Amino acid sequence: MAIKGIQEFRGMKNNDYKDGFVTYTMKFSIDDTDLESWDDGYLAFSNTELRINDKLLNGLKLEDILNGSSSVNGVEGYLMEVDLWRHEGGVYKEISIEREDRGFLVQRWSLHTNIKENEKPDGYKCYYRKVNTLPRRPIADGARLFGDGELQSVEVIVPKRRLHFFITIPGDRDNGKE
Repeated sequence: MAIKGIQEFRGMKNNDYKDGFVTYTMKFSIDDTDLESWDDGYLAFSNTELRINDKLLNGLKLEDILNGSSSVNGVEGYLMEVDLWRHEGGVYKEISIEREDRGFLVQRWSLHTNIKENEKPDGYKCYYRKVNTLPRRPIADGARLFGDGELQSVEVIVPKRRLHFFITIPGDRDNGKE
């Protein structure tokens, strides 16, 4: 049984999978809350969703929105969820923040893609490939938050931990940021 599993993962290279390393953390404290340091993402409130480049968010700090000391003009309701992503130096990073009973649950993923043979970053060996993403329409107004090509994903498989998940990555942007 174990040999079959090893053969299957070796065969993944034939299915566009590449070798990488992934790290994952989960906690109830928030750091790295400067919205301008992320390539893209969104904030989901009780009644609407906004992309981080939305004019309503200009000059606001995520930390202030999360703790309630800043409000967003025209937006009513609580901040329920945040998802931010960026690419820097061969590392895809995503942070997901979700409202929970005692605060916000923060999940952070980092996918290292440019690994040299004798390098082994912290984390787990994984296999990854770029995949198509189908942006959904928010229920409230039916407008699309992300247009075609603006939202892309990487599929990640971590055999040692039996994990299979997707990380959002920067897509084509209309504002010139890559």
